Amino acid sequence: MTDFLALGINLETTGLTDDQPGGLYRGGRILEIGLALVRPDLTIHAAWHQVIRPDVPVEILRAECLPVVREMHDASGLWTECEQGAPLADAVADALDWLAGHGVQRGELPLFGSSVHTDREWLKHGKAGEIERYAHYRNIDVSTIKTLAAAWWPQWVPGLTPRKAHRVGPDILDSRDELICYRDRVFRRIPVTFTGAAESVEVGP
Repeated sequence: MTDFLALGINLETTGLTDDQPGGLYRGGRILEIGLALVRPDLTIHAAWHQVIRPDVPVEILRAECLPVVREMHDASGLWTECEQGAPLADAVADALDWLAGHGVQRGELPLFGSSVHTDREWLKHGKAGEIERYAHYRNIDVSTIKTLAAAWWPQWVPGLTPRKAHRVGPDILDSRDELICYRDRVFRRIPVTFTGAAESVEVGP
């Protein structure tokens, strides 16, 4: 039995491109990969990240990006770091070694993050599918909880101060902090009394 709840993940990418509207993965590139082993109490056991050196010149990718993505990576310094990054294939191999080194078995941990299904798609279509296949097929998606909380308690304000650094490490921590907030403020321990058969269960208020 694993000591971890989930495999946190965040990616920085080239996003959409001007000449391929809607082409989220075709022609796009992963620029940074971040992983974190998240314990059941939502503390981080260990983290790994790698900036990727693209297989085409960074300036070409930068020019193709939508302005919001171009400016975001300018501000974070990611474009500059990509020049000295690792090839994607090497980063994927290193990530798998890191997981195995922490005793994580293939198919064991669900992926955790915000809109984590998008990260899965980027991994699958962005030549990093081995990482996606190493994870369990289930997701722990903080964005789903956010949507439900906003619908059910529209007056409630979580009061979070996200880092919004647009880098993988801080973004994973933002998702983790948000889930802690929902755990402590939205989810409640429900007293349950079993009176025999499974069909006879009283759930307290």
